[in-house]
Amino acid sequence: MSDFIKTKLKALKVSVQAKDWPAVEKNASAVLSFESGNYNSRVFLALALFNLERFDEAEEEYKKGIENAPSQPLARQGLASFYEKRQRWGDYAWALLELMQLFQDAQDAPKYAETLQKLIEVRRSHGTRPELIDVLALLLPSSPTYPLLSTLPAAEPTKPLASSYHAIQLALRSPLPPLLELVSLAEAEETQLVEAEIKKRRQRLGGQTLSAAETRRAVEGEFMRGSRLPSLYRAVLDEPDASGDEELRRDIERKLLVHLRTLLRALPSSFDETSLDLRKGEKKKEVKEEEDRLKAAVRSDVEELAKGMVLLGVAEESAWSVALEWKDRYGEWEKVDWRELERYSALFPETGLARIALASHQRLLAAQPVEEGEESPSAPTEDEMATIIESGLETSPDSVIAHLLAAQFFAEQKEWDAVVQVAEVGLSILAQTETEVGRALPSSRRTLESHLAIGLVHLEPPEHHLRALRLLDSLITSSASPASSLLIAKAYVLQSTEKWLPAVAVWDQVLSSSLADPNTRNEALGERAWCLFSAGELEKAREGLHEVVDAMEERKKVRDEEQKVKEKARSKAGVERGEGVEEGETSEEAEERAMSWYRLGECLWALGETQVELSNDAYDAFINSIRAKGDYAPPWTSLGIFYRSLEHPEYDRASKCFQKAFELDGAQEVAARYLAEEFALIHEWSLVEVIARRVVENNTGKAALGGKAARKLAWAYKAIGGSELNSKHYPQAIIAFQSALRGAPADTHTWIKLGVAYRGSGKFIAALKVFARALELDPTSWYAQFSIGDVQREIGLLEPALKTFRSILANRPEELGVKVVLAETALAAGLDEYRGGFIARAEESLIEALEVSTGIIEGGSATRIAWKVAGDALTALGKIVESTALEKSQALAQRILAVVEEQQVDSKIEGMTVVTASSLKPLLGDLTSSTAFNALAVLAFKMRVLLETQNEASIGSAWFDLGVSIAAVRPHLTTLSLPTPSDVALHQAIRSLKFALHKEPVNPVFWNALGVLSFDISPRLAQHCFIKSITYNSRTAVPWTNLGLFYLVHGDEDLANQSFLKAQVIDPEWAAAWVGQATLADMAGHAAEASVLLEHAFTLGGSEPEADIGFATRAFEKYREGAEAATVATVNVKPDPTSALSAPLFALTRYLSHRPSDVAGLHLHALILEQVGDLAAAGESLEKAAGVLEELYEVDESPDVEGQFVIAQTNLGRVRLAGEDFEGALAAFEAALSLLDIEGEGAAPSSGGGGALTKAQTVLLYSECKLGTALAHFALGESNAAEEVLEGALEDLDGVDGARKANLSVALGRIYWAEGDEDRALGAFIDAPNSVHNRAPLFVKLALHALAIVTQDNAILDTVQRINTSDSSSKYDSDITRLTTLQHLAKKDHPSALSAVSRTLHAAPWATNNRRRVSQLLLSLPSSTTAEPSLTHLEICARFLRSRVPTGNVETGLDRARRVGALAMVKIGKEGGDDGCLAGMERALHCAPWEKEPREKLKIVKQALDKREVAE
Repeated sequence: MSDFIKTKLKALKVSVQAKDWPAVEKNASAVLSFESGNYNSRVFLALALFNLERFDEAEEEYKKGIENAPSQPLARQGLASFYEKRQRWGDYAWALLELMQLFQDAQDAPKYAETLQKLIEVRRSHGTRPELIDVLALLLPSSPTYPLLSTLPAAEPTKPLASSYHAIQLALRSPLPPLLELVSLAEAEETQLVEAEIKKRRQRLGGQTLSAAETRRAVEGEFMRGSRLPSLYRAVLDEPDASGDEELRRDIERKLLVHLRTLLRALPSSFDETSLDLRKGEKKKEVKEEEDRLKAAVRSDVEELAKGMVLLGVAEESAWSVALEWKDRYGEWEKVDWRELERYSALFPETGLARIALASHQRLLAAQPVEEGEESPSAPTEDEMATIIESGLETSPDSVIAHLLAAQFFAEQKEWDAVVQVAEVGLSILAQTETEVGRALPSSRRTLESHLAIGLVHLEPPEHHLRALRLLDSLITSSASPASSLLIAKAYVLQSTEKWLPAVAVWDQVLSSSLADPNTRNEALGERAWCLFSAGELEKAREGLHEVVDAMEERKKVRDEEQKVKEKARSKAGVERGEGVEEGETSEEAEERAMSWYRLGECLWALGETQVELSNDAYDAFINSIRAKGDYAPPWTSLGIFYRSLEHPEYDRASKCFQKAFELDGAQEVAARYLAEEFALIHEWSLVEVIARRVVENNTGKAALGGKAARKLAWAYKAIGGSELNSKHYPQAIIAFQSALRGAPADTHTWIKLGVAYRGSGKFIAALKVFARALELDPTSWYAQFSIGDVQREIGLLEPALKTFRSILANRPEELGVKVVLAETALAAGLDEYRGGFIARAEESLIEALEVSTGIIEGGSATRIAWKVAGDALTALGKIVESTALEKSQALAQRILAVVEEQQVDSKIEGMTVVTASSLKPLLGDLTSSTAFNALAVLAFKMRVLLETQNEASIGSAWFDLGVSIAAVRPHLTTLSLPTPSDVALHQAIRSLKFALHKEPVNPVFWNALGVLSFDISPRLAQHCFIKSITYNSRTAVPWTNLGLFYLVHGDEDLANQSFLKAQVIDPEWAAAWVGQATLADMAGHAAEASVLLEHAFTLGGSEPEADIGFATRAFEKYREGAEAATVATVNVKPDPTSALSAPLFALTRYLSHRPSDVAGLHLHALILEQVGDLAAAGESLEKAAGVLEELYEVDESPDVEGQFVIAQTNLGRVRLAGEDFEGALAAFEAALSLLDIEGEGAAPSSGGGGALTKAQTVLLYSECKLGTALAHFALGESNAAEEVLEGALEDLDGVDGARKANLSVALGRIYWAEGDEDRALGAFIDAPNSVHNRAPLFVKLALHALAIVTQDNAILDTVQRINTSDSSSKYDSDITRLTTLQHLAKKDHPSALSAVSRTLHAAPWATNNRRRVSQLLLSLPSSTTAEPSLTHLEICARFLRSRVPTGNVETGLDRARRVGALAMVKIGKEGGDDGCLAGMERALHCAPWEKEPREKLKIVKQALDKREVAE
């Protein structure tokens, strides 16, 4: 070492002693600069840096020092001190651990103990629980450092400061306190970890679905396997200091037992439910074996610990539970260890098991015989024992032994319900115990299963026999010598299923058993003989029954002798028999003796059929059975049958016997049936129901399984079902009839009644199936067939129902009820068809209803219903204007009128003179329309009123029908030439409705009808009636709608809107409410909203004509607006009439089916047909409208009708002209012109005349008629006549209306041109008003433009082009553009032609027609080198004609067909060949198959291809 270093080290030492930390740093740094490995200098440097508060540098120097000399403690101690002062407790503990390892390696016990004590202190203050547990564990003898610590000197309690590790010395001297601290810390830590993991798994999403208990078990199984608590508990128990603290030892033993049992319960068991395990076979097997070994080891520990605690008599219930419950020796009653149970009861007297065990032992001791002079020990009675068991099982619900003892007691008492419940719970607890223990307890399981099986056999037999039989078979086959009780139970199950011979074999097995006691043998003998009897082996049965009877009588004698002996003994002793003590023959034995006599009697009775002398012996046997036990019911039933079967039957005595039997036992179904039949004969149906219900209640479960019992009880269920059906308790009736059918599946009547019950409950499909089954069983059952039809009628299958009723009447023509239902069904079908617009079908159905009801009326039965049906049918027929079967209807009407005349109904009902038989008879004799049926309906309802006079339930409805029918005939009084004024008819109708309301004042329908009739004559009454109707039934939309209309008429639009909205809420499908709201919207100026409402009303599909006509009108107006807008060049898209007018056309068709003579409807119908191209149908509608108008005009010669007639004739002429019926067109136009006077003033525009023509309308119609006439003449080749007509029209219109002259002038010019007179044609065009002005109509501009092109008149052409250019509507018009294009093409000026076509495309690039026209022009233009279009042109056309062009306009079918056809041509031009030409034209045709143009193009293509093939 150099002198310099020595000098610096001395200075360093002086500086450290003086705590001159800068000097220390300086000197230490100087030393280290020359000798970097100097350990002490580096430690001093670190100390100086710490004191200079250069902490990071100090920590780094300490660590370098440790690296330089790992075995030296000084740097480590300095670093530990550094961490302590810096309060870095985690690093401080780490540093202490490093020091402890250093001292351990150096075997320096004092330093190790001192450091350990510091570590324990820091862990207590700043560490976690697991860290403290790890440090304290170093003090245990199992610690690897314990041998080093044991070398420390013993602690001196009086000198705690003698060493720096006194606490460690104390812990080594007395290790119990730290050990207990460790136990407490470990318990808290493990509890916290388990609970936290359980909470985490329960909140996990998407994991395995486990219950709370399953999750806890899984977590405990994972965490407790590696628990240190068992070793800690055992360490405490092994600690000598704990030997003197008995309470501590017991507490630790209890904790250890609880811990081990929890672990045992958590470990997997072979008794767990199987789960999916994806591990490989060998790995799975190894894991299973390891788990089984661990389970067995833990179980052994638990049993050893519990055994020791029980041996010492420790009052720990868990240990006793293990010692008792885990032993499988309490399953057999004879092997019960009562001493052990007494010890348990002494320690835990309040537990349920202790009380049950003590009471059971007391009863066992009391049942044993006692010597003479000794008193029998006291024991609980049966009721007390039952109470003890009930409370005991509540206190000890998890005790298998308690359930075994309880099941044994209840089995002895034959409380089979309790046996089953206790055994089932016991088996569940046993399964839990076996899962916990991991070992089977076969004896206990067999005993509980035996109790359960026997209990199921005797509990409500045979309901649980199937389940019992499975258990019995398993128990019997698993035992070499099965118990007699199991064999007996199985025999009873076989008997219940009527397997008599197998039951005999089982009884033989019982009799062959050496363990059977005398009572069991007697029972087996008796049951065996009864099985033989039931199997038909009567002689063998009689022998066995005689043997049983003899044995029973012998037992009776023995019991009597025993009773005498006891009575003598009591007499000698001077004591009386105790209360409740039963001596002699017991009640159960008496019943067994009575049953043996009864069975012998039944056997003798059966033998008496061939051996008459045995019948009296049977009687004696029944009497002996009754003497043996008078309250035994079966012999009473048999005795009653005996009395009924005598040569001279004694029915009274038999009835008394049956009553006695039924009183004693409600399950005696034979006696009950005889009683029910007797009561049925005297019509005591309530008693029949009572008897049937009692029989069923007492035979619960027997009929459910079918078989003989179900057949016996079928009559009872049928009676109950009939009663429930009469009470309209349909679900209960269904159940009863289903039960009856289990016993009598071929009973047609029961099937029919079940169907009726299904129908009543609303299950119509099930009812149809049931009735079909009944008809299948009995094809002759007309009622089943009728029921099928009735259900079909209820669910709306009217046509199948009609077929069904007709087929019934074909075989049973006089069945009045079927006739009535057929008439009602036909009426319902007719009304339904009429509402749907099927008028012809409706008429057929209504005529059928009328025909059937007429037949019923003439037959004289059920006439009230028949008159109702006839009246409704006549009313409906009166609505059919165009009848197709008027003659047949007339014949039926005359038959009805004949009956009315015969009854003289007019003289019997006063004040109802609107229609009389005398006034109606001439009309029916010469019937030309169906309106007379309305009048005949009034007479029909008069007849109904007459017939219902005494029927308070129906007279109101009859008056209502009469009033409604009078109101219906009122509009036709004039047509029918009836003398009664209209107002008188209205008052008579109102009076009829008031009569109806007098009988039924709360009927909402009547109030609503009265409101409708008084709508015009008494607004206050009408409002009152509508409100009354709503009050009595606010859930119908009809009165709300009528009330809304009332408010609408009287100007209260707000209340009207509320009423309509309320009606819509109640019934959203009631169209009238939507029509009313649409009317409100229209009145408020909301036309768009009104259109939407009307369209919605139309789509509802109801029979509301106003909705149909309103929707059609709005839709046609919308279409016309779209068509007019299409004339604007920039849009150039006209609505497709087929798609736009199909729905309105359907609406009008439906409207006209109800109102075929409505002029407005016919006219609109024709206009729509004209637009869709059906000109023939349009002409028919207009002809019909004109005919109706002509008839109306003949009546009152109204100018309104005249104006409508002129319009109809004008439209008819136009339609005929378009249909090329030129002669017809001339006739129509002439008819219209004959009524037009353009010189007159006409009606005022605001006069409200409706159909009266104004001056402007007259001029318009005149010009149209003249134009049409001229065109018709020209088409017929009469050019001169056409010129004269147009020239005359122009003169007539001169000074009247110049605007209309333009059309006539252009038409005249075109005729001149056709005649070859160009000058006159040009003059006619120029004479048109404003012809050379930009305000000229477009068609005038087109005519001039075309003429200029043809004549090549440049002056006119320049003028026209100037006008078109200055007017945007003409500039972009498609027709003007087409003419301009043709002009340029004629001059072969292709660029100018393309420019003209492109102008419209620039104005409306989205328009499909514009793109198509440009494409067609490009296709027609040749390229610069060839005559074919260039490939560039084809590419442009392909883009123009692509199928998906963004546009806001709808592409019509024809436009689509043209585009597809053009696209096909483009494809052919690009690809070459003709293969795709035909396919392209066919696709174009598919786009609009109704259009003529694509069909003609396809035809041309086909012809061209055919010619090419022929040429090739």
